[in-house]
Amino acid sequence: MSGQDGNRESLVGFGHRVVDLDIDGTDDLSALDAVDAVFVEGGSPFFLLQAMRESGFDSAVTDAVRGGLPYVGMSAGAVVAGPDLEPLSTTSNTALGPRLRSTEGLGLVDAVVFPHYNSRAAQYTEVEALFGGRYDLVPLEDSQALIVDDDGSRIVPSELKG
Repeated sequence: MSGQDGNRESLVGFGHRVVDLDIDGTDDLSALDAVDAVFVEGGSPFFLLQAMRESGFDSAVTDAVRGGLPYVGMSAGAVVAGPDLEPLSTTSNTALGPRLRSTEGLGLVDAVVFPHYNSRAAQYTEVEALFGGRYDLVPLEDSQALIVDDDGSRIVPSELKG
């Protein structure tokens, strides 16, 4: 398995019960009150942020995380957790979020994650040149994870391999 199904199955394999929410639909976001963590999958960061804002998931998940709920973001799910998506505007299709009024992220972490660094190193060089003075950029390979907790932030080998 690969992609989203593989990530979901990996979480189940670790013994987690997975509750799916369609944030691009009309799912009841009160399900966040009954979970031990939130896992946000990848895709287009601009589409994902747009769906989060339009559904109210952005506020609901931000409040829940600030209240202690762990947040796990994969690819675009990690990008939207940061302060802004602007650095990804040169590498991701912004047209997939046509109703976004702002690229401001959830602000759960201070850094902008640049995912898939191992296959996009040349793009990162451009992003760093354009945005490195304004944002803390963190390039992550697919085999890595950024952990942010009370002890600070660090890059570790990823347990999930999609």
